[in-house]
Amino acid sequence: MSVDISGGHLNPAVTLAMIVTGNIRVGKGIGYIAAQFLGAICGAAILRFSFGEQVAGNMGIHNIGNGMGIFGGIVLEFCITFILVYVIFSVGVNRKGPSTFAAIAIGFTVMINHLVAIPFTGASMNPARTLGPAVVTASYDHLYIYFIGPPLGAVAAGTFYQFGYLHVFENDNQEYFTVQ
Repeated sequence: MSVDISGGHLNPAVTLAMIVTGNIRVGKGIGYIAAQFLGAICGAAILRFSFGEQVAGNMGIHNIGNGMGIFGGIVLEFCITFILVYVIFSVGVNRKGPSTFAAIAIGFTVMINHLVAIPFTGASMNPARTLGPAVVTASYDHLYIYFIGPPLGAVAAGTFYQFGYLHVFENDNQEYFTVQ
């Protein structure tokens, strides 16, 4: 499992939020981000080579849907990534959070975000996931949307949780999430 090797870092936007909030060292985080992008490109290339262009098609390239503008795409990717990273910080970073349910909470969040956003932006939430197929198919239309929205949403969520929400509760002397 990736959690045993990298702490489950599969998304550069999430890793960036962890760097900004001090939950991972900068050097280690940059190494993870490089590995995430390289892994996405290699994975997409392996799929393309294994199944061929006819079967692989566009390989799930993300792009904005009809009627969705560039700014709207950035805002939607910001929002769904904010929600995802807030959940990750709640169940995976917060030592008092319900970490035993982390996989369920994160997976459910990804599913709901996909149900809402796939028709509009493809629901990337992950710049590496978007870059891999784009490089292999040489399709770079609107790629910048996925390099602006998700990282900004992730950093905003991580910062809000770490220095806002979590800070308030850690400085309060009351115990939360306990049965009395």
